[in-house]
Amino acid sequence: MYIKEHSSGTGFMYQKKVPRAFRPLFKKAHISSYIPGPQTRAGKLAAARIALDRAAADAAKLAILQTLPESEREAFVAGWDADGVRKMVAYLEGEQEMDVDENWLLTPADELVTPGTYYPGWTRERFDLTRLETLQTQRARVAELAERRELLARMEGRKPRQLGNTMADVFDLWKKRKSPKFTDGHKRTVERFIAICGDLSVKDIDRKNIRSFYDANEREQLGRATQVKHRDHLKALLSVAAREGWIDNNPAGNVDLNAAKPGSTGDGKKPFEPAQLAMILERAQAGFGPAERHADNILALKVLVYSGCRANEVAGLKCSDVMVVDGVDVLRLRETADQSLKNKPSARLVPLHHTIRADVVSRAAAGLASGQTWLFPSFSHREASKHSRLMRSDFNGTSTKGFLRGVCGIKDPALSLHSTRHSLIDACRRSGMPEDIQRRLVGHSLDVHGKYGRGAGLQAMAAALGAVDPLR
Repeated sequence: MYIKEHSSGTGFMYQKKVPRAFRPLFKKAHISSYIPGPQTRAGKLAAARIALDRAAADAAKLAILQTLPESEREAFVAGWDADGVRKMVAYLEGEQEMDVDENWLLTPADELVTPGTYYPGWTRERFDLTRLETLQTQRARVAELAERRELLARMEGRKPRQLGNTMADVFDLWKKRKSPKFTDGHKRTVERFIAICGDLSVKDIDRKNIRSFYDANEREQLGRATQVKHRDHLKALLSVAAREGWIDNNPAGNVDLNAAKPGSTGDGKKPFEPAQLAMILERAQAGFGPAERHADNILALKVLVYSGCRANEVAGLKCSDVMVVDGVDVLRLRETADQSLKNKPSARLVPLHHTIRADVVSRAAAGLASGQTWLFPSFSHREASKHSRLMRSDFNGTSTKGFLRGVCGIKDPALSLHSTRHSLIDACRRSGMPEDIQRRLVGHSLDVHGKYGRGAGLQAMAAALGAVDPLR
């Protein structure tokens, strides 16, 4: 068994010798298949792991082949290449273009075969897969191949592999549904999942695979925040696959990470206590992070505490997003080419709390007068989904350093910058704010009843928010 770099410049070719006794049956001397991935050192290591798994599976199947009667051997060999079948299914479903060198082709007799076998009389036109029969006939052929795969699985005594879309296909679907909001982080999660769990059909992914992925991330001592991102990305990707009907339910829905270890950073799923918030705001007056970001960090933190907005919503505000609507000073949160929101309900107008109104309005007015675009110009604004990256790093720091852990001495791993959002929601509940106003304020979706009628106006929202004090 060996692997070599594919001539296309991406991916690798896996080959394993066929025993001489079986070569007339296989009509070739090697079993070969394509392994996608970058041609880097890490990519080659990942491909080697996949190749070892395939070699072990091929060795097991060759052992089974020796025990079969002659009448069953041809069907057994015909269903050998599951990867080729998967790619053909993806092509028939319109999700993937066929590559002549890597996928299944047609012989002059219109039979599906694997590449690497020479047939006299082939021309380049024979590779034109648009000459396949109707889609219905094509699917009938794939169904026949699927039956052969199922027969093979029964012979091996394992669960049949489901044909269909893989995680790479799910990511392509994610890009179509979420563009331009998808991130490289989602792509890295998919690549890491495939490297750990294999290139499974999405229908075959179950809770055990999800748990194996989480445990592998923990064994490799990835940071807690990185583990959380991989978890959230995987859940979101599989949720899109479920909505598309590719799977019945999300296998990652009820599987969570193991409990956080002491000293690790959390994901902000817990609110600050009012006394903690008061202490954080007091100590923040001296500034945190590099000196050039002190002023922006301090004002942005106050806006987060008194608005309940997400960090990226605030960090990505433009000076023109501070405006007056119906006599109320508000923040306009919207999706643009360089501003990103989490979902549709996140697009909203948020009244400015009286505690921060003067500072925010004066900052925006000064920015507009000087021709400045961003309300917080010292933050990074190269990517729409990462406006808050620098502020989160300055605030959260590491498990022992940074503003929250080091200066404020708050070590709870479940607390982070995102906890300010939870704190504001708790304060709204303490003040008796109606739930529909809370949802409109923080950009949460409304239930069926909440969608009826016009809902609370800005004046009512401003009055309700004015009665909220997150520090008490």
